[in-house]
Amino acid sequence: MNRIKFGVWGFGRMGARHGKFYAMEEDKFELVAACDTDEDRLTQAKADYQCAVYTDHKAFLADPDMELVVIVTLSLDHTRHAVEALASGKYVLLDKPIAVTDDELEALRRADENYPGKLFVLHNLRFEPGFEAVQKSVARGMLGDINMVKLRRHHRGHYFRSDWQTLLEYGGGLLNNWGNHDIDHAVQLLGSHAVDVWSQLWHVSAGGSGDDHVKIILKGNNNRVADLEISYNVALPEPYCTVYGQRGSLTLNADMDEVHVRYIDPDFEIPEISIETNTAAYSNRLDGDIPWIEETINVESHGNLWEYIDRKLIKYLYDHVRNGVPSPIKNTDAFETVRIMQEVKKQNPQFDWIT
Repeated sequence: MNRIKFGVWGFGRMGARHGKFYAMEEDKFELVAACDTDEDRLTQAKADYQCAVYTDHKAFLADPDMELVVIVTLSLDHTRHAVEALASGKYVLLDKPIAVTDDELEALRRADENYPGKLFVLHNLRFEPGFEAVQKSVARGMLGDINMVKLRRHHRGHYFRSDWQTLLEYGGGLLNNWGNHDIDHAVQLLGSHAVDVWSQLWHVSAGGSGDDHVKIILKGNNNRVADLEISYNVALPEPYCTVYGQRGSLTLNADMDEVHVRYIDPDFEIPEISIETNTAAYSNRLDGDIPWIEETINVESHGNLWEYIDRKLIKYLYDHVRNGVPSPIKNTDAFETVRIMQEVKKQNPQFDWIT
């Protein structure tokens, strides 16, 4: 059994959860170390996994049994800790936000070049079943050429959030928190890195100093447009995803459990439309002749969403490390999400961003 022995740096709420879900893949992974400044957390980790525990991160990184470091420390420490772990010779799985400044983004790019094949990004929401269902539907090609994608992450109606994730000085705000995931979705459906970025951010109902309503419009080099919203302030949520194409459209509902598709029969060839200047206005050349097909696709539930997406991501990482199979999450795409986020911050100087 060629398991990857891993350690978790930052064994708080998210770190403990990732550690638990990854360790469930017991034929592929073994949790052998945990590092945190809170000794109660380490006591629990040692009891649960019989792993080595460290309050000194240098001793943690020197652990000879540990091959992979999962970094789930404070948001503002992610980049620095990732670079340090890579320099120690470990594989690194880095939680979001992977970088919050231009300098941090460049530091990660350099580290990725200096330690090729060693850095992985924890974009686990790439594997949300609803989003996967949309990707599969689009890949079938029945919508034809795609011109517009809409994404709406409307959280819980109105959500009066009051924890550290609302504080910019801690790396909080909705853009830093959810932007990595939803911009990644947008880039995947855009089919291109963005050549134009427009944005507007607001602070509406949450506590703290950060943004809680995000609007971003991206244009790809293929002229496709992605229109993205992330918000705590929508009482009537829209469908999570809408896709418009030359031959049809689809929606993924707000609960992300049903895809509805309406498209023109693939066997029907749309004729060339000739224009008659002497006909009445609003003439429809194909009125009543279009053979529409409608489908409703129920998205399979996999129980605990967070367990499902974590365990799916870690299997791809295992295949990359042990079998040389490239991960579907490319670092270049992860860097693109940060580049877009940085551009959004520059377009919204009303917020006191960390620079």
